Amino acid sequence: MRLGSWPAKACLSASTGSFVGRAVARVTASMYRIRITAPRTRDPHRAIVIVKAGDVVRSLNGLVIASCLLGAACSGHEQPTSPQPVRPPAIAVTDTPAARADKLARYIEVRWPRILVRDIDVDLGGTTVAYRVSADYDTSIPDRDAFAEHVARLAGDHRQASVELLKLTARHFPNLRYASVWQDSFLQAFWSREQILELGPASSFRDFDRYTQLVQEAEIPPPLLTLARDSSGSP
Repeated sequence: MRLGSWPAKACLSASTGSFVGRAVARVTASMYRIRITAPRTRDPHRAIVIVKAGDVVRSLNGLVIASCLLGAACSGHEQPTSPQPVRPPAIAVTDTPAARADKLARYIEVRWPRILVRDIDVDLGGTTVAYRVSADYDTSIPDRDAFAEHVARLAGDHRQASVELLKLTARHFPNLRYASVWQDSFLQAFWSREQILELGPASSFRDFDRYTQLVQEAEIPPPLLTLARDSSGSP
């Protein structure tokens, strides 16, 4: 992404009003020793371009730190990009945990165009599995409104695909204890197998607030959120 290449409508996590958005922004700003500012106008020419967690971006108002939780902090109510009709991967009983995780990752990438699954980490017994999941935003879109719609839609795809990957992992790893999908290591959470099995449809987590709640309730919460809670005295 070319920082500050042109302004576009986007959402800043610090302005969402959620605990995670405020906490992450506060702690991240402290880490980078810069002041958080937010646009005071709805004018798209003065809005901040932000599509990735932890990006430091340059807006027309100055340097801003924007910490968006696992993608753009937009509403996520937009309809998903039609998932590709891909046959689920064939998991053999003889497949190693690493092979299983790789098959699931490649399946998600084919099913959800522009969603990337990288840095797979799995232990030998298949008890803990983690994937870095990111969205490949198309910054070449010239129209600002079209780009804003693209960001919101793909951010929703990112959240839905991440939950799908959690559910697939719980299904195909019989010894699983914890699984993680993450984009920024400071925001990496781990959910227990029991938590994952109790999740509702993955499509219900396209909404930013719903996904934020999911991260808050993870059995092992993100280190940045833990740090923010400790610093603020919140439970």
